[in-house]
Amino acid sequence: MGEVVDMLVDWNRLDSLKQSDDDDEIAWLKEMVESLLTNMEIRIKNIVRFAEEKKT
Repeated sequence: MGEVVDMLVDWNRLDSLKQSDDDDEIAWLKEMVESLLTNMEIRIKNIVRFAEEKKT
């Protein structure tokens, strides 16, 4: 489970995706990735819990 928490985000690569030098756009991209990582972590925890419940 630690892999999800320890995932590294290449902010420089994300920076190259932005359309302009707009600080709001940069902030939006960072927020989007952080949200995706959080959601993925929650889903993985749910899958692990479901798999453990199925074993019993």
